[in-house]
Amino acid sequence: MWTLNPLESGGVTHYLLPEKEYVVGRKNCEVILPNDQSISALVLASMNLVL
Repeated sequence: MWTLNPLESGGVTHYLLPEKEYVVGRKNCEVILPNDQSISALVLASMNLVL
């Protein structure tokens, strides 16, 4: 399992399973990173984590 911990107060910790794909973006996604301007608001990219 991977853990994404927020760097800012009030952020959400995400727990990610290695065999699952997650959609990451600034809104309407499984993993929301609202303050990361390098990620599109409507991104459809996914990441596949392998341990």
